[in-house]
Amino acid sequence: MGSTLAMPVFDKPVKLLIVTVAGALTDAATAAAKEFGALVEIQLVPDQMYIPPTIAMAARLAEFDGFAVVQLKLDPELRRDLGLLGLQGLCIGLGYSGGPDAVIGALHLIAISRKWAGQTKGIGFRA
Repeated sequence: MGSTLAMPVFDKPVKLLIVTVAGALTDAATAAAKEFGALVEIQLVPDQMYIPPTIAMAARLAEFDGFAVVQLKLDPELRRDLGLLGLQGLCIGLGYSGGPDAVIGALHLIAISRKWAGQTKGIGFRA
C-alpha cells in the first residue's frame, strides 16, 4: 500500500538534468518538470552505462539541483550505481518509458535536501 505525497513547493527555481539513452522518450518527464517550475536540460548518452558518470560529472562541474533518469528499463548494475551516487547526497529520480516518475522522485529529494541544507547537529566547541 503506497501513499501519495503532496508535491513540494519551492521558494527558488529548481535546475534539473534529465539523463537518458538516445531514443528514450522524455516528453512526459520534461512536461512534469516544467509544470512544477523546474528549469530542464536534457542530456542524451549512447548507452545506459554512461548515465552514472554523466550524472557524476554534472554534479561536479555544473550547477544542477537534481537529476532524473528516464529509461526504457533499468538493469541492476545501473540501479546500483545510481544508488551509490544517491548515497553521496545527489538527488536522483528514476523513471521508466519517459514518464514523470523520475522527475517527481528527484523533486521530492531536492525538497528534502533544501529542508536540511542549513541545519547542523549542534555539536562541537563554542567560542
